[in-house]
Amino acid sequence: MTVPVGNPKVIQHDENGLPAVGWKLHTYEVGTLNNKTTYSDSDLTVENTNPIILDSLGMASLYYNGRARLIMKNASNITKWEEIDVSVSPDDPAEWIGSQDASFTTGTSFTVLSNQTTIFHINRRVKLTGSGFGTIYGSVTNSSYSAPLTTVTLAVDSGTMDATLNTAFYSTLSADNPSYPTNAIFKSLQVINPTNSIVRSEGLSGYGSFYAISSGTNPSYIFFGNAGGEKARISADNDGTLKFSTDGGVSNKFEMRPSGLFYLNPQDGVNEGGEFILSGAGSNKNISIDNYAGGLRLITTDDITSNIFNISFNSMPTWKGISISDVSTAQTLTNKDVSSHTNIMSAVSVPSLTAGTGAAYTCANLPSSLTSGRVYQILIHTANTGNCTLAPGGGSAINIKLLSGADPAANQLLNKVYDFWYNGTNLIVLNPEEVITGSYTGTLTGCTTSPTGTITYMKIGSIVHCSMPTALLGTSNSTACTITGAPAVIRPSSNTGNFAMQIQDNGTNSWGKGAMDTSGTIFLSLINTGNFTASGSKGLLSIEFTYRL
Repeated sequence: MTVPVGNPKVIQHDENGLPAVGWKLHTYEVGTLNNKTTYSDSDLTVENTNPIILDSLGMASLYYNGRARLIMKNASNITKWEEIDVSVSPDDPAEWIGSQDASFTTGTSFTVLSNQTTIFHINRRVKLTGSGFGTIYGSVTNSSYSAPLTTVTLAVDSGTMDATLNTAFYSTLSADNPSYPTNAIFKSLQVINPTNSIVRSEGLSGYGSFYAISSGTNPSYIFFGNAGGEKARISADNDGTLKFSTDGGVSNKFEMRPSGLFYLNPQDGVNEGGEFILSGAGSNKNISIDNYAGGLRLITTDDITSNIFNISFNSMPTWKGISISDVSTAQTLTNKDVSSHTNIMSAVSVPSLTAGTGAAYTCANLPSSLTSGRVYQILIHTANTGNCTLAPGGGSAINIKLLSGADPAANQLLNKVYDFWYNGTNLIVLNPEEVITGSYTGTLTGCTTSPTGTITYMKIGSIVHCSMPTALLGTSNSTACTITGAPAVIRPSSNTGNFAMQIQDNGTNSWGKGAMDTSGTIFLSLINTGNFTASGSKGLLSIEFTYRL
C-alpha cells in the first residue's frame, strides 16, 4: 500500500518561521539506520534521494510503503526532530500513527517492546484496539521502561481495555513537541471553519496562541451550555461592544463598550437597575451597590430591605436629596433634618467655614472639643502659608498634619473643602493638594564664601522637579561641594540620586551628578572622577533636575 505522510507534501519552517531551505529529511527502516526508499509520486516511480533536500519553499513530496523512521536535520546536519515509527492508517491518516503490537496489563495500562518512553510521553493521545472492547482512546499519565518492556498508563476517555488488546497507535501530534514541529506547521493561521471564519493560530510571534472569530456583518458568538440547552453566551457586535449573558442569552447582563464604559443592564426592568455585589469574607455580609428606582443604593444582600445608604435624583443631574439609615435609632436621615442626628457621619452636614489666617485658622461653628476618631468636613477660606493650626469653636488651637505626620507645605490647603480626621491630638488632612509649588534659598558649601541662589520647585505626588535659572559658583581648594536648604516637603524619605546636573570645576563647564539625602542636602560630584579639583571656580550652573521622594 502506498501511504503519504498525512499529506503528500512535507512542509518545514525554521525557527524564524521561514521556509527551511536545504534541510534534510532522512528516511530509514523502523528500528534501524538502514535507508528506506521513498518516492515523490504516488505511483512509486520517481525515487527520492536519501536524505531528501527540502526545496526553496521548505517542502518535499513523500510516498512509501509500510512504516518508516523519519529524521529531520537542518543544513548544518543538526537533528531538529525525529519520529521513529511512522505508519499512517488510510482511514484516519491525519490523526494516528505508529501502529504496533501491545500487550494488556490492566484496564488502564499496557506494554510495548523496547524503550518507548519518549514516544509514549505524558499527555500524548493514544488509540487502542482489541476484539473484546473495540476501540478506546486515552491520554498517557505515566510511562516507564524496565527492559525489555515499556509500561504505559492511561487516563481512558471511556470504556476499559481487556486481554484482547492487540494494537496501540499514538497521535501524530506530540504533547511536548508535536510530530509536525510547531515551527513547521503552526506558525501560520489555520482556517478551521471557512464559512464562519473561525481562525486558529499557535506560536505567532508577539501573540502566542489565539482564536480569531469573525462572522461578516453579524455579531460573533461563543455559546456555553449542557444537555439542558444554552446557559450563557459571549457576543461581539461590529461596533466593538462585548456582551455577556448568563440567562440562556435572553438578555445581556453586562457590556464592555468601545468608549471604555462598563455597562450593567437592569435586573428586573422596573426598579432594579445594574448591580454589583461585593462578597463578604467568612461570616461577613455581602454588600450590594445598585441603581434602584433612579438612585444609588447600598444594601446588604442578606437583608435587601435594610438600606445602608441611598442617594436619589429627581431628574439627572438635578440633586434631590440624600438619606442614610441610622442603625442606632432605626430612623432615616434626610437632607431636611441633618442637624437632629448627631451620631451620623459629619459628611452629611454643611462643611464648616474657617476664618483667621493661613497659619492660624479658626472655625466658629465647630464644637470647641472635637470627637476623637471622627472625620470633619471643613471649608478652608484661604490658602495655608506652611505649617498651620485650627482652633475649633473658640477652643485651643490644634496642629494640622498630613497622614505621614509631617506639616503641610504652603498651598497644600486652598480655598475648598477638605476632610479632616481628628486622632485625639492632631487634625489629619485626608485629601491635601498633590501639586505643590514653591522656592527656597540654596546655599553652596565647600567654597571660600557661601554663595546662595533661588531654587524653585514643583511637587506632584511623589515626583519633585527643581530649577535654578542662574549659576551658583564659588572659589576654593575644596574637593567637595553641596547645596543645602531644601524644605521638608521636598526632602526624600531615603537618600535619592543620581540626577544629571551641569557643573563647573576649576573654571571648566562639565556634566556632573547630584544626589539628595533626607536632610535636603544635594551632594555634587563629577561624572567621571567624582571629586572636584582642589582649586579654581566650582559649583552649579543653571539647572533642571527631577527626582522621586
